[in-house]
Amino acid sequence: MTANEPLSPFQKGIQSITEQALEAQVEFLSSDWFSGRETATAGAYMAADYIASQMKLFGIVPFSANAEEGYFQTVRLVTSSLEDASIAIRNSANSNTTTYQHHVDFRTAGVVNDLLLDGELFFGGYGIDYATFNQTKGAKPGQILVRITGFPGMSDTTSNGYKLFGEMSPAQINALKNETARKAGFSAVLEYNPNTPWPVSMPHPNLARNRSETPLTKHTSGMYKKAVQLAPNDGATPIPVFHISKDMLTTLLTNSDDETQRINNVRWNGRPLTNRKVTISTKTNRELIECRNVIGMIEGEIKDEFIVAGAHYDHLGEYDGYIWNGADDNATGTIGVVALAKAFAQAGVKPRRTILFAAWTAEERGLHGSTHFVNSFQNPERIKYYLNYDMIGRDPDPNNPTMNTAFIYTEANKELEEMTSDANESQNLDLNIRYAPVARPVQGSDQAPFARKDIPIMWYHTGGHDDYHGPFDHADKINYTKMTAIVKASFSVLWQLAND
Repeated sequence: MTANEPLSPFQKGIQSITEQALEAQVEFLSSDWFSGRETATAGAYMAADYIASQMKLFGIVPFSANAEEGYFQTVRLVTSSLEDASIAIRNSANSNTTTYQHHVDFRTAGVVNDLLLDGELFFGGYGIDYATFNQTKGAKPGQILVRITGFPGMSDTTSNGYKLFGEMSPAQINALKNETARKAGFSAVLEYNPNTPWPVSMPHPNLARNRSETPLTKHTSGMYKKAVQLAPNDGATPIPVFHISKDMLTTLLTNSDDETQRINNVRWNGRPLTNRKVTISTKTNRELIECRNVIGMIEGEIKDEFIVAGAHYDHLGEYDGYIWNGADDNATGTIGVVALAKAFAQAGVKPRRTILFAAWTAEERGLHGSTHFVNSFQNPERIKYYLNYDMIGRDPDPNNPTMNTAFIYTEANKELEEMTSDANESQNLDLNIRYAPVARPVQGSDQAPFARKDIPIMWYHTGGHDDYHGPFDHADKINYTKMTAIVKASFSVLWQLAND
């Protein structure tokens, strides 16, 4: 191209993506003014307004046909905090009852409603019904599942279980097991982890503690003191899980050590615990709240075929004098999507397919914003690809910057890797990309609801670091050169997907 030759639409778009602009916007969105952008707080509403203002500035129109909603899609959530919980185990042989208390003998996960369960028990080993494993076979709806953390053969890399589950993350395995329990009709799960026989991560409220010794982790953010789920009719209620102590397991299983050894056998089947019954009681405080997705659109020549580019803008809030600013998680991804919207607007031509630019709410509490969008989208098969941006700006050590990034994509869509590789080379971006094809990438971030609908996805991710979900994830630690290269590479891919 000569100096006097006009820029092509693609060149106009990609040249609008500048390191200076990305840095300025990440610094602003992750500043203290937004108070950590916790879902449904003033800081999050301000962040949504800011993102919408950028869409309007670039000439991106709202996706919603409702003029009152504009760029916003309302997401209704129910928050619940656990006031009290107890588990009573009765021995049918001698009528003895032992009562165990929350924060002392067990901790909870997924308890969002008041419960009063009085049920029979079923010991299901690891609680896996998959391939050759049928560990909950014979269970009856309404029973309470007793299971062990992990999977069969997890300590033996040659075992059948390891071959099936060894490549899964703990979160993926847990989701698989919870879905198995839900489909089998169990009313609750009592889970024991042999590696943490005392599972209570929070001290009993009556025990004194030195606050200066409290580690600054995501668990110290007060946001996690409340469970959050989509409002009724918009999402499934999670199965309540109670992580129990070794003492509780021994009360349930007389020979617990022997029993937990046998469950690695492929032919091992679960069994009812006929001589034990359990009463589970919980009391919660519930509140209905509203938050907002932000969605802009460039309409294509084919109006009803969509490419969606999205990133969550929420983070962990402000508690105990600390602000979880979330620069990498996920101001980088959010501003990346804003930059893509600007680039397509600057290109000045209508794409072949319609492009949606989305900033999701409530990702940190369960992918609720993106899940609501997918669940409410009429005929989701019209979405041809989803591009996800979550944590696209860091290195493990900010003082030693690299150009390393992972690129996760749906395994069946090899074209996404080829397009990304071509973009990296043709635009001289110098990214060191680790390609990670996944058969069904339904865990980890906002690509999951799309993948569950078999929509092809791609996701840039620069990896974890010591500041992840901590209050020191700040803008001055971002590698803006790498972030800029990632946004430019994805613009090139999005351009092809939208116009092929």
